[in-house]
Amino acid sequence: MQKTSTDNTNVATAREATIAKYIKSSVQVLKDNSLVQNNMDIFLKLMRYEDEVRDGYIDVSCTDMKIDIAMVYHLTEEFIVKIDSSGALLNEYIRQRTKFDFDGTINTAHNLIYEFMRRWVSVQAKGASKYGEYTLLKEFLPVYYSNAFIYYMKEKNVFNMSPEVIVAHAVKKNHFKDPNKCATMFLTIWSKATTGEIGHKEISAGLAEIYNVSEDNEILLEAGTKKLINYIDNTIYTGELSTAFANKFAVALSQCTSYGEDMQTKLFKLARHIKDGKGDWAFMQEYLNVSEKTVAEFLEELDAVMQAEAEETYAARKGVYQKEEIVSVEPGVKYLIDVEEQTNWAKFLTGIKRLFWKAKNKNKRAQ
Repeated sequence: MQKTSTDNTNVATAREATIAKYIKSSVQVLKDNSLVQNNMDIFLKLMRYEDEVRDGYIDVSCTDMKIDIAMVYHLTEEFIVKIDSSGALLNEYIRQRTKFDFDGTINTAHNLIYEFMRRWVSVQAKGASKYGEYTLLKEFLPVYYSNAFIYYMKEKNVFNMSPEVIVAHAVKKNHFKDPNKCATMFLTIWSKATTGEIGHKEISAGLAEIYNVSEDNEILLEAGTKKLINYIDNTIYTGELSTAFANKFAVALSQCTSYGEDMQTKLFKLARHIKDGKGDWAFMQEYLNVSEKTVAEFLEELDAVMQAEAEETYAARKGVYQKEEIVSVEPGVKYLIDVEEQTNWAKFLTGIKRLFWKAKNKNKRAQ
């Protein structure tokens, strides 16, 4: 019995060491990022908000509505002129028009403006050798304007469905890349490492915060570290999460930014700040100036939006559990169960029965 206990401790220690090593490698791109260093609250809350956004979109059905490529080109040029009436942006678009993924449906009709804005932001960052490595903002303007273009197509009566159906097509991709929201877990654990070291204490504190558990729960630690290790073993971003961070940041900031015409005409001018991670805080300050908000007001509004998003998602799924739950099985024992794929109460109850069976057999083995 003693040997089993020792073996389990060694396994947990090995997991924590792997997680610590992965986090240190992955967040290397954030250590010099001015936005993260100046306001960790904004960064972490946007990362968590992206998780809420994905939860809200995961059940939204997509569409395979057909659209002619000639119409897409025409509408894209109209949209760009609307953003910048000077014609400078349009001239850049005409000069740099590139190929883009188009499957003949409206789901990819916004890809052209996405690819153009991505190229244009890169041009603005010319001379910044580390632009592509660690700025959180390389995806923001492309995502923002591709979403704005969807609403523009709606205004032009190109389709009669909700724009959310098309936005969901792109947002849901991030869900399947990281369904257990491990990227946010890594960042939360990292935020606990005030001394720069990541060990049992920081990992436990991070997981406890995420799952809202105050006591140091070894079963919670077991389940949480298992998820993180599984992500590390399967992610394409092994040792490098900068792309995942940038995608999450872009989706979140876009979702809480106004798509009004005034905002659209102001934001693209801020691309001059996207040189590299050292300029990200300058961009955020300009963004707040354009939005006419202080940092405190932005965070307050973000909290309100997150709460509303969570409540709306829950209301839309009565009887459907999509999030992780801590389920009490017997006094002093808790199990973390993943019901992300559950679709009804029957499956949820089946999961609870399975937990009781595990707990019962665990007691037998202990005896």
